[in-house]
Amino acid sequence: MLTACEELGVTLIAILPLAEGVLTGKYRVGGNSHPSNLRNIAKVTQLDIFKDGDPSPLMQRLFTKPYMLQREKLEPLFELIDEIAKGHDATISQVALNWLIASNPLVIPIPGEKNAKQAAANAATLSWKLTKEEFERISQTERSIWRSLQN
Repeated sequence: MLTACEELGVTLIAILPLAEGVLTGKYRVGGNSHPSNLRNIAKVTQLDIFKDGDPSPLMQRLFTKPYMLQREKLEPLFELIDEIAKGHDATISQVALNWLIASNPLVIPIPGEKNAKQAAANAATLSWKLTKEEFERISQTERSIWRSLQN
């Protein structure tokens, strides 16, 4: 989708840029379990909607979220983001949003908030920027983890 937006010069509005709370660090290994909506999405991928004895590949492509099932593989990314966050007196969420904003000028993240404190924290993301080195370290780690999730 981003490629099409780039070709058309259209801005992409990124809803759920914190991956339904996963990129807040809230669901790290040893922390909270995933929210029930993620568990329900995982169940949907197992449905045999065409009654052919095999879960639907379409449903799997639409709903599978590898981080749900393999969150321990995300831990190196959280460790790096946490280290960078401490250097900026920021939160994991702020670093994740900052990285997304820096990744492409055509992407506008719209994170959700449950209260004024979260809204203020999300807005504070714009008060600083990742260094080029920090951005590259996060990008490299993210690509490495994505490849491991594909296996």
